Order: sequence, then C-alpha cells, then structure tokens
Amino acid sequence: MDKPTSDKWIVMKLFFEQEVTYKLVMGWNGGYEYEPSWKTNDGITSVEYDAQTECYKFIGQHDNDNYSCHKDAYGLSHSNELGHEHLCKKYQDKIQNSIMPKETNWMTLKY
Repeated sequence: MDKPTSDKWIVMKLFFEQEVTYKLVMGWNGGYEYEPSWKTNDGITSVEYDAQTECYKFIGQHDNDNYSCHKDAYGLSHSNELGHEHLCKKYQDKIQNSIMPKETNWMTLKY
C-alpha cells in the first residue's frame, strides 16, 4: 500500500554486519494547527520510477512500507530532521553516509 507523497525525503546508508541497508527518512509539513511529522522505513528493498508523476517508489521490507517520493523533494528540512537525528543517535556506529548525495542514481543501487 502506498503512502501519501512526503514533502521532504532523504536516504541514509547504514552497515549491519557487512550488509548495507538504505533507510528512507520522510517528512510531512504540518499546517497551522499541526506539527511536522516524520517516518523512517525498515529498509529499502527496491525502487521504481514513475516518469509521469516524477516520483520514485521505494519498496520496503513489508507490504505496508512503500512510499512515493517526488524527485525534486530530496533534502533535509524541518519536517524530516527529527527522523534523521533519531537514526543518527540509534545507529551512530553503523552510519556510512548520514545523508546520501542528492545526485545519487537510486535506480542503480544494490538494495
């Protein structure tokens, strides 16, 4: 099941016992009455690209872990920075790239 497209997103690269895991960190802006919210996935297993919507569809390890992310919404902002900080603290010894570069070709990574 796909979730609503996030306002901002990043990908973090982590190492677990010589296995690489890429985690998606998404953020949704709050409105006048709402706080921004964030979410991380359990790990990306594959990615698709929809040229019509210009969104990457990141497929996670579970059926309910699929997210669409617009190609121009990559980056850290107030909406997803708490998720980034959470993973940095939780996995500080496992992180290779705190934030993968924007110009990364998501379609060619080995998930």
